Amino acid sequence: MDFALPALIVALENERKTNEALRNMITSLNDELEISRHTIKELNLQLNASKGLIQEMNVQLNSTKKALAIRESQIESAVLQYNKLMETAIAYRNDALRKRHLIT
Repeated sequence: MDFALPALIVALENERKTNEALRNMITSLNDELEISRHTIKELNLQLNASKGLIQEMNVQLNSTKKALAIRESQIESAVLQYNKLMETAIAYRNDALRKRHLIT
């Protein structure tokens, strides 16, 4: 019995040290988990901010596309108008040339 008591004391001390080491590991893991949660929250905030910026940029892009379409339509209309004016001017010039030829 004299040998059993010291062995039991050593075993209990080893178990206590093991339990303390496990507690420290659990505490460390909990700390890392909390840091990870905080990081995830920050990343989600940044993601949401980025989504907002992207939506705003899409609105601006659509507005720019509409403005460009309007401008393109205006340019096409101006080109058609110019072409008609040139046709009229050429017709007047040709008519004037014909009349001058008839007079001389």
